[in-house]
Amino acid sequence: CHAGPLAEGEIAAGGVAMWAASARTPRTMPPPQEPAPFMTLELPAPSAPASRVMGVPPPVYGEVRALVCHVGQSMGYVEDELEDIADRLERNWYDTCDSLADVSEAAVQSLGLPGKLLRACRAEHMRRSVAQ
Repeated sequence: CHAGPLAEGEIAAGGVAMWAASARTPRTMPPPQEPAPFMTLELPAPSAPASRVMGVPPPVYGEVRALVCHVGQSMGYVEDELEDIADRLERNWYDTCDSLADVSEAAVQSLGLPGKLLRACRAEHMRRSVAQ
């Protein structure tokens, strides 16, 4: 306990003791308030995608899936099989038709993919590329 009067700047219960200039009686400052709630800032949408600004064409999502399903259906594959094949390709970063050209025979075997279907997909992609 403090036996005598508080000196200016001493800690009192609930705040800092201050002396009024004329009254010579201590006043305490109120305890600090809660901080203001976190504010979020809404930013406007970009005017153009970063890929277009940088001159890189944006990826066409589902490009491999569409090609695999189109070619596979013409070869008699069931849709569920084709979806599974497209999933395995996309999970292993073969997400563009151009990337299918890089699939090695070893990768085809390790992923459990039908080589005949992948060769047909490559041929169809080449045919479409030449036609453009």
